[in-house]
Amino acid sequence: MQTSAKTVEPEQGTLPTTEATVFAASWDVFYQDAQGLECHLQVKGVSLDHVLEQATSASMSITEAGGKPSRRIHGGNPSGDAAKGNGNGASGPAREPTYVDERGARRCNRRLTDGSVCGRPVTEKEGRYGTFWSCPNYKAHAPAPPR
Repeated sequence: MQTSAKTVEPEQGTLPTTEATVFAASWDVFYQDAQGLECHLQVKGVSLDHVLEQATSASMSITEAGGKPSRRIHGGNPSGDAAKGNGNGASGPAREPTYVDERGARRCNRRLTDGSVCGRPVTEKEGRYGTFWSCPNYKAHAPAPPR
């Protein structure tokens, strides 16, 4: 059986005229529904308070319906768990680049190529992108892992 569709063009004077709405705030909610499907809800509005109220209400409704938050992780970790270690290739807690010793002197806390901690006194310097702590032994530091 053949059917044909006919397209009707509206007249020029009957087109609705709408202005583009500018949204001042938006909120994205990623979640898994009760069946395990990943869903995305975007709430937009003209005020942050209104959007936050709607997003809170929507999140509560999703949770009551059996949904659960979905972690949106970019990168090579498909399990959804946080990466092990301190984020720079070594195991253990995250390390600050400098520390203050018992005498009050700021020292370098970076690893050297032999695996030990540098420990040299550092000086604060002004660079192109702001202040930083400069270590006189920077050439012996272990290279940073690739990102």
